[in-house]
Amino acid sequence: MQVQPEFPEHQLNDPRRQAERRVYEELASSDVPGQALYQVRASRTDPEVDFMVWEEGIGTFGLEVKGGRYQVANGDLDLMTSEGPQPAPGLLSKTMNATLAIRNVLACAVDPDAYAIPVLLFPDMEPDPEIIRWGQRHRTHVMFGHRDLANRLGQLNAVSDVRRPPTAERIEREIAVLTGEPAPETEPEQLPGEARAAPQTRPVVVRHLVINNYYVAQAAPLP
Repeated sequence: MQVQPEFPEHQLNDPRRQAERRVYEELASSDVPGQALYQVRASRTDPEVDFMVWEEGIGTFGLEVKGGRYQVANGDLDLMTSEGPQPAPGLLSKTMNATLAIRNVLACAVDPDAYAIPVLLFPDMEPDPEIIRWGQRHRTHVMFGHRDLANRLGQLNAVSDVRRPPTAERIEREIAVLTGEPAPETEPEQLPGEARAAPQTRPVVVRHLVINNYYVAQAAPLP
């Protein structure tokens, strides 16, 4: 699987980024057809998604990666440290809000049926039944470990409502929106039995994205 951009050199030895580095290397070594982006946000005011992952013919996922070990406490999570438990509130809302914000950008610019499944990933932990139940109560996908991650992400589609799995062409178009690269010049996807509509001219609005602290202007059709 292709992952871009390259993992930042200044983060290679940053202890706060080692969990993300392991996930990055695991995705990059996967033979599952697809692509991934590292450190993406829909706008300057939206939270960052650690990874957006597109698996061809399977699904699209927004990953929040949290290294270390956690436990459920008072309805939320505590990070276990050498100084004792430290509250780590809001991980679920950050995961969902960041992924939904990117989904909304893609729905506006590429396809109204665009979607992404939010996933909270603990790569340093074995499955914890209490955290699993906590995630289920909030209707959020929680995963543990980083081995065989791409294949395990694909299994989430069995419990998710996916209207149209992304094709290779649509993945390219969606990544182009988020990176500011030119989109491939191909005709829009067509559902089975759907007639081609005549091209129409529509007004556009310029949306501003922030990808790894760089501004990108993206034209998108008005609703």
